[in-house]
Amino acid sequence: MWGALLDGSWNSLALVPTDHTASVQPMVDALLLASEQAGASVRLIDGRGVDLAEGKRLVHDVDAAVSAGSRAVVVVDSLIRSLSGVHLVKGVDAIVLVVQVGAIDFESLASTVDVIGPDRILGSVAAPL
Repeated sequence: MWGALLDGSWNSLALVPTDHTASVQPMVDALLLASEQAGASVRLIDGRGVDLAEGKRLVHDVDAAVSAGSRAVVVVDSLIRSLSGVHLVKGVDAIVLVVQVGAIDFESLASTVDVIGPDRILGSVAAPL
């Protein structure tokens, strides 16, 4: 799946958990490993735990990575719990949602889709319990 994702036409991508219980780290690790194996230049921009001002600043890091010829992968906290990632997510080409299977909070999922807009969502992946 990550190989197919890397073949896509995006330059910047955000991994967005749909609620605060979903861990994105296994997905980050898998995507970075697939990128390394494919010889793709990918820069991780970690927006977890940042405040609003830092989130706005990290948008420039995304732009700089893309301008330098790399792809940018952005990781944020749940947008329902923290708005600091909204600026980052609004500025990327594509989004992959990370959902907690077996404990899906459908209200948080719907709210997350409302915040980011459904048109840029490439798909979703299941976070381990």
